[in-house]
Amino acid sequence: MTNLMRNSLSLWQYGPGGAASIVLMVLVLLLVMVWLKIFKDSITIE
Repeated sequence: MTNLMRNSLSLWQYGPGGAASIVLMVLVLLLVMVWLKIFKDSITIE
């Protein structure tokens, strides 16, 4: 069991839904950072 799941299930009592939302939030943040890095030149004002 990962540290995130162990803490959310036993320590803070948020359950697997809380752990899944944190993982999803981090994943989306990483995807947005990659997208911004790739398309940075095309979204600048000319």
